[in-house]
Amino acid sequence: MKVLIIGSSGLLGGKLLDKFSKKTKTLGTYFSHSEKKQSHKNIVHLDVRQLTVVEKFIVEFRPNVVIYCASIPRPDICEENANEAYAVNVEGLKNVVSICASLDLKLVYVSADYVFSGSRSIYVESDELDPINTFGRTKQIAETYLKTHLPSALVIRSGLIYGYSVHTEGRGFVHWVIDSLLKNEPIEVDDSLTVFPILADDIADIIFKLIQKDESGVYHVANLEAHTKFSFASLIAQEYKLNVKLLKIVSTEAKKLPAKRPKEVKLSTDKVKNLLGDEFSIASVEEGIRIHRRQFGCLFRMIYSVRPDMLVAGQNASDFRISVGRALAKEAPIEEVDCVVPIPESGIYSATGLSAESKKPLFFGIIRDYFTEKTLYSSTAKDRHQSLKEKLIPVESVIKGKSIALVDEAVLSGATLGVVIQRLKEVGAREIHVRIPSPVMTSDCTGRILPQVRLAYDALCEAESDVKLTKGDFEERLAKKFGVSSFCFLSTKAFLDSVKTSNQITCSDCFLGREDR
Repeated sequence: MKVLIIGSSGLLGGKLLDKFSKKTKTLGTYFSHSEKKQSHKNIVHLDVRQLTVVEKFIVEFRPNVVIYCASIPRPDICEENANEAYAVNVEGLKNVVSICASLDLKLVYVSADYVFSGSRSIYVESDELDPINTFGRTKQIAETYLKTHLPSALVIRSGLIYGYSVHTEGRGFVHWVIDSLLKNEPIEVDDSLTVFPILADDIADIIFKLIQKDESGVYHVANLEAHTKFSFASLIAQEYKLNVKLLKIVSTEAKKLPAKRPKEVKLSTDKVKNLLGDEFSIASVEEGIRIHRRQFGCLFRMIYSVRPDMLVAGQNASDFRISVGRALAKEAPIEEVDCVVPIPESGIYSATGLSAESKKPLFFGIIRDYFTEKTLYSSTAKDRHQSLKEKLIPVESVIKGKSIALVDEAVLSGATLGVVIQRLKEVGAREIHVRIPSPVMTSDCTGRILPQVRLAYDALCEAESDVKLTKGDFEERLAKKFGVSSFCFLSTKAFLDSVKTSNQITCSDCFLGREDR
């Protein structure tokens, strides 16, 4: 399956891009937000208002599924720029619909709760649309057009979407609250209108499941937990340990905003619940904000997944990776090795720091086949093992007869290391000393950043009937398991000492989820 996500620079679009990229070939598009802020290489510019451009673009990529997230979502901007809102929210969609219909492609359209006025106590999918502002009317027109011209489309309606995405860092209500309160700036927040905040991760998961089931028609994917913007902001402040007293109550009427807002739009989710059963899951708002904080401050992203030039909780990722490499050289000296060899690409910057500090040359003894997809999320161990063998290629002339310090960013299941070590031995490495510039990973990710895999730590504890292993015991047993000369992780203290940001917005649960070793 190939998936095209139009509007992937937005919050939900970014989440969908992250999710589908792990499973299948995926391409995302942006229009108004700068490409340099994107963490994915598979995101390109597209103006949906230009029919010929859209047709050429989709024909060349030829996706099986197109997800339309593009829109001008802010009601006040739509109210003051009705023509532009119509061009993107309606005409842009029509352009995509025409090509999807001609090529028989599956289309998923992201609508909104603002297609309703809020006059009912709760809305089901079949209720008549009666929007009260321009944004809602553009969504109404788009939905009506889809119903007539592409009835096989899947339409998703939801409420206030929040969450963390590297694509949208610094944008949105949650970040506005956090950034303002961090600066000790008082902010005015509405306490008169009811909203139903839903975590973007949850919508992305459910959309993925609905696509897998090849569903069509309208589905409400929403949270039934009611809040005002004020109570929502209060939860954000509490989770981030910020000053709640800086939040000032103000009503929407008092602000005299250009666009009218529905008093309350509660969406029934019975239809999607009945379809998905136990697979339907929506986090509470309190838990969702907790997940947001963990994602925003995820320290694992400092050493993996984000581009080296990007920031995590305000700190540059490449600087951090080099610093933990230097720290590792001090904790686990490598005087006996001939050279430092990184596993590309995640191990490169840390290997640079290890090499610089130890005065050992850095050799690129492993190269990567860039035509092979990421393997961390492969569906089976067999698939992943084969993909790794194809993706990571040892350079025999660099490795043969050498004692090397092999650097990777972390050890989850140990699958990557197992394959790499085997390949290095096959081309004649004399000795292999594994160096990992992060602590032992002892717990599953609590922020939905990493997949749920069987950790190497758990596997060894179970194999040896141990409740827990010390860092030294774990290193010794991994060295024996992989047949290498030595195996060393960076200590938790040295890792955290390299973090140059506020501890209140960092998450290291995967390293510290159990008693610190």
